[in-house]
Amino acid sequence: MEARQPSTALARIQNIVQEYPTPFWVLMTGTFIDRLGTNLIMPFLAIYVVQRFDAKITQVGLIFTFFALSSGIGNLLAGALADRFGRRFTLILSLVCAATARIALGLAPNFTMLYLAAAFAGLFGAIGWPAQLAMTADLLGPQKRANGFGIQRVVINSTFALGPLVGGFFGPKIGYLPLFILDALTSYFVALFVFSKLPETRPNREMGAASETLAQTLTGYRRAFQDGTFLAFILISILTWTAFVQMSTTLSVYIIEFQHMSESFFGSLVMLNALMVVLLQFPITRWSSQQPLLLVMMGGAALYLLGFGSYGLSPSASLFVFAMILITLGEMLVIPTGQALTALLAPLDMRARYVAMERFTLIIAQSLGPLAAGAIMDRFDPRWVWYGCSLMCAISILGYYALYLRAEAELNEKQRLGALQN
Repeated sequence: MEARQPSTALARIQNIVQEYPTPFWVLMTGTFIDRLGTNLIMPFLAIYVVQRFDAKITQVGLIFTFFALSSGIGNLLAGALADRFGRRFTLILSLVCAATARIALGLAPNFTMLYLAAAFAGLFGAIGWPAQLAMTADLLGPQKRANGFGIQRVVINSTFALGPLVGGFFGPKIGYLPLFILDALTSYFVALFVFSKLPETRPNREMGAASETLAQTLTGYRRAFQDGTFLAFILISILTWTAFVQMSTTLSVYIIEFQHMSESFFGSLVMLNALMVVLLQFPITRWSSQQPLLLVMMGGAALYLLGFGSYGLSPSASLFVFAMILITLGEMLVIPTGQALTALLAPLDMRARYVAMERFTLIIAQSLGPLAAGAIMDRFDPRWVWYGCSLMCAISILGYYALYLRAEAELNEKQRLGALQN
């Protein structure tokens, strides 16, 4: 009697697991545990501050400003630390220090301590992300990096679906301080997990290469600024990120305050975004990773253009759902492809610094995009925010295409050399 064959779905999962090295799955497991803990509490930070301190919205906004500014500093430090001292050390430092700072958020007795804790939470939280992305790039060859970053996005988005659901249920019942503590405990556990299970992945320096001091590593960012292809990619990407961040900032205000739709409807749009990423990111990235990277970026920007522009049309629930579907499809093309492109362009000894610079485009967009959108909504027809997003995406499409014409041969050569190195 023949043995029963495993189901097609199970066999596919087994094949995917076998395609990637064990340290990659160790990193993804740690990412899931840590992000699940963080998403128990961080989505409710504004509610916690308002309820505990009877705070005004401007005071809550200032906390997020501290987060953004300190994250920018941490992001730049992160690339240098990960390239100088290793990805593993930097990731553990981030996990331990950021967790401690988030406990301080829950224990802060006044706004002064709250601002200080927010600054440290943003600083150390940002330090870990470039190290983690660089570690993913180190573990995977050029042909698998986009897929690997896609898997990483599925892992993170699954915690966005689960964490707020659990935190929203228990927070009002037991208070938010226990959630801050539980978040910290998960990060401490993951730090121990990384220390015991994950090897250092930083590429070895070339024979005869002199060891850099930390100051030299920091000033090494100049090399990235002198990389014309990468700098052009970064400048173009600021436009697409500025459009994209409106989804998690001003879109809720537009839909609820200006279009008079319910909070639950906006929540369903956010859930739709997370579920689409969890279900579709991997097959989409499987396909897109076989295409020219800059053309994929163009396609994603085109979907952004249509999606964000749709919010400026005659309002209807079905149109807004369709717009979110388009934006999410664009997101699934743009984000992992941009990360893979950054890793491809980076020299081995500067991979984390390149990743940090690419990440800094998001920080710039988060700092300027919502501020500009808020000024437009306060003074003009709010639909101009979405027309502006479409215009920025149109410019980015032209930019990515021009870069494709100029740099495709260079990218193909880097992919060939990267495949030989791996």
